[in-house]
Amino acid sequence: MVAGGPPFDVDSVEWSFVARDEAGDQSYRVGKRGNAIVAEWGGSVWLEATPAGERISVTAADGVDPFLLKKLENGAISALLRRLRGDLTFHGGAASRDGLGLLVLGDSGMGKSTTVAALVSAGYALVADDMTWVDFDGTRPTLVPSESHFFLEAEPMRALGLSAVSDHVFWDATTKCGVVARVGESKVPLVAIAVLGWAKQLEVKKLGALEAMTAILPHVARCGIVEKEARLAEFEKLSHILERVVVYSVHRPKDFSTLPECVEALVHLTRTSS
Repeated sequence: MVAGGPPFDVDSVEWSFVARDEAGDQSYRVGKRGNAIVAEWGGSVWLEATPAGERISVTAADGVDPFLLKKLENGAISALLRRLRGDLTFHGGAASRDGLGLLVLGDSGMGKSTTVAALVSAGYALVADDMTWVDFDGTRPTLVPSESHFFLEAEPMRALGLSAVSDHVFWDATTKCGVVARVGESKVPLVAIAVLGWAKQLEVKKLGALEAMTAILPHVARCGIVEKEARLAEFEKLSHILERVVVYSVHRPKDFSTLPECVEALVHLTRTSS
């Protein structure tokens, strides 16, 4: 990793995809510069890679927090490289227990990190906080541990009885805090997927094949790479997942009153889906 400014003239890049945050500011973009794939996060971190997903360089502007840069490398940067290689990554968290893995998906603000943190508090190991790598042993999907912290806002931290004091604490614009967690040490088979949502009471429903595909599709990390070859590789891997993994919708009230009950349900789903 190199510190400084971008290692290339950004005006020489043919940008093909731009993402913006809620304020309309550019948060991510990806494109091509000659034969290289180039990506930029927040105007402060830049990646160059080959079209085959081999990293050439990562450059960060002076002053970028090293802890957050590591999170970016384990998350969004790795997701892009994996996408280029034809591998599968989800926007979501994951946890494991007794050699069984659970993937937690949901739209932004649906409590994915809170749910994963609650599972870790109940004895699970953290696999990932917000970008989960799914590899395959043949056609068998496995979860790959990639992160050592989960990120929570103050309210769910209080609800879970967690302390903001850890080996590194960073409060960003959304007041999320990095909290160290017990981490899984090896790949585990993915046995269940929970797609979160809000409801007046706890509701757990096993999804059929079409419902399941519809539920998990929006949460694939495509990173702006949507060429035909990438979509075909994605569909093949999603099909393998649905052949072996049970997908549930798990809805609960937005407050934390049913969070313990929700965790109990997820523990049961993990055990019975293997």
